Amino acid sequence: MTELPPVTVIPTDGLPQTADNLSRALTNNATFRSRNDVESSQYSNINDFLRGTPGVFVLRGSEGRAVGLRVRGVTYTQGMVTFDGVPLLTALPALSWLDTIPAEALGGATVVLGSNHAYYTSQALGGSIQLSSKRTTEDYGLVHAEGGSFGTFRTTLSGGLLAEHADISVTGSRVNQFDGAYDAIPDRGNPERDRFGSTLGIARYGARFTPDLAVDGSVLYKDSWQDADLPGVTPAGLPTFVDSATTDFHEKLWLTQNTASAHLTDDWTSRLQLAYTENDVAARAGRLPFSFRSHLMFADWRNSHALLNDQTRQRSWRLVWGGQVRHEHGESEHPLQSSQFHDERKTVIGFGELQADLGKWYQEAGVRVESHDDYGKHTLLHFGSRWDVSSSLSLRANAGTAFRAPSYGELYMPLLGSPILKPEKGLTADAGFDWVPIRNLYISVTGYYGRYNDLITSEISLGRFVRLGNTPRARIAGAEASLEVLWSEQLRSGLDFTYQYSRNLDNDRPLPVHPEKSGRIWTQWNLDALPLSLRANATYQGSQWNDSAATLATDDTVRVDLIATYRVLPQLDLYVRGDNITNNRTGGIYARYTPGTTVFGGIHAKF
Repeated sequence: MTELPPVTVIPTDGLPQTADNLSRALTNNATFRSRNDVESSQYSNINDFLRGTPGVFVLRGSEGRAVGLRVRGVTYTQGMVTFDGVPLLTALPALSWLDTIPAEALGGATVVLGSNHAYYTSQALGGSIQLSSKRTTEDYGLVHAEGGSFGTFRTTLSGGLLAEHADISVTGSRVNQFDGAYDAIPDRGNPERDRFGSTLGIARYGARFTPDLAVDGSVLYKDSWQDADLPGVTPAGLPTFVDSATTDFHEKLWLTQNTASAHLTDDWTSRLQLAYTENDVAARAGRLPFSFRSHLMFADWRNSHALLNDQTRQRSWRLVWGGQVRHEHGESEHPLQSSQFHDERKTVIGFGELQADLGKWYQEAGVRVESHDDYGKHTLLHFGSRWDVSSSLSLRANAGTAFRAPSYGELYMPLLGSPILKPEKGLTADAGFDWVPIRNLYISVTGYYGRYNDLITSEISLGRFVRLGNTPRARIAGAEASLEVLWSEQLRSGLDFTYQYSRNLDNDRPLPVHPEKSGRIWTQWNLDALPLSLRANATYQGSQWNDSAATLATDDTVRVDLIATYRVLPQLDLYVRGDNITNNRTGGIYARYTPGTTVFGGIHAKF
């Protein structure tokens, strides 16, 4: 049976190439989950893959409800999450709907923490989450059906065909909560359940015309909707949410990209990606209709030159250079606004990075120059280093500067955006090690520091779904640790932990919705006597302040999930999953409902 490892930094031995195949070694604290790991997990929610991952904070909520997401303390923003290299547009500022993407559609997931390569031109300040669609390596068909609490029923169909010079993989998914989960807290006089539904389709295709010329592309379509409730005020004057039968959000997302790669000479590889993505929201808030639409088009050209390749001495030098042109458009309508928003902007980017692989040493230094229509020109730097002290110990360090303009969703999404937001600027640095002291034990530790100007933060406030604002001067520092133990071929365990210190430097208060601590303990046991696999996850999230004034608190939470998978046939699994069996109802975000124990069962078949 395929094992389910955690999302952890992998040891130096067997270090894979990065997603772009331009850099062999890793200087970042990076997290990988392969295609087989994703498919065999029996999780239906990508947020569950990420929860507890070092450096990543996923604030709890009901399935189908947008949740808060942080990477090293930086709010989920446009550019933080990419799909096949294309930014996932943020229709709801500071909130993520990643749980609408089925596991079977993914070829892998990568979390890269800290400053990244200069040629990643859509990166966020604290790190990035890179999702890749599944590209088939064989003819296959797959069915996944799951049902459980809240009248939830999810079906996923996936199939792929592989020819000598071409391949295609297609995945379709539908999920409904027929009974619905609560949005507002029910014991505050809110008995209404709020339903949710989503339809999603993804296709990935490729062709190899010659050994030196190949193309691939992908398409994603998502259509989701949810009933919601309105912000209100308690008798004590505190923020809350109240039932509303006339509040809902309907979102459509299109994304497509096509990439051509060519070996122009023995020492020169070139790649051109053309991409388009569009996000449309039609919603009501207490019968008042509003809409929002944004789209992004870009052309990204990257070149890799092998300047030196000395196989005898295990030394190589590489230059990566290129550019990107990006065009964005946004518009919104709201009956209470005197004028409607309509705008477009262009960004031109040039980059270059020098990479030196000197055997046990790996160095990289890059520069990126961005020219924004609205925000002028900015020069950004990246430095990374890795030293393989031995076959079992590696030291690494990173530093860089970052700039991110607020997305149209953050600026002009009705009832959620803030048109006065300023761009974020930051300086980040980290250092750590990966160590395998004995064969069956892996340890990784990283310390990081970030200093930011005009950091975009979100908080709970009276009369708002969520309030966005700039923190003029902020500091975020912390430490991440991972440990994995292979007790035997049948039993393995792991521990992940993140400590984070965040401060508004103008008032010395913690940043809102920034838990200090999070972590995860897990164990996977594959029984010898039966084709049965047991998995236990215990995730922890520390307390947090939910507003900039540090008056609205959320307590510590511990949640335990159990998964039992029975392999009926080599290609057929039956499973049952109990989420939050500790029945912890402490909310991930103040005044929002968090479900207690939920149970799901399903079938996973491949042919």
